[in-house]
Amino acid sequence: MAKSTIASTTNQADSGTISIASGASIQITSDRKFKGDESVILLHAPDGANFEPCNTGNGCVILDAGAQRGTINGPGDFRLRKSATAGAAAINYDS
Repeated sequence: MAKSTIASTTNQADSGTISIASGASIQITSDRKFKGDESVILLHAPDGANFEPCNTGNGCVILDAGAQRGTINGPGDFRLRKSATAGAAAINYDS
């Protein structure tokens, strides 16, 4: 069952902390298709407290106009940051 991590809004918004155990993963989705430069990026807390953009080759982008589903693999504490969007968008995850 999908869990809401960012409520539907057009504003930039951050999720709360999502903790993922070693060997586990979650699927990230949006309730609307992104357009243009709308995106969701992944933040992580290597020290367990201070969140920063992840260090991946795609610039930490989990969802955008070309990717409507993303996967985050544990272990770690993560947050999602949704950019401002033209239409209201909610971000959800399934574990």
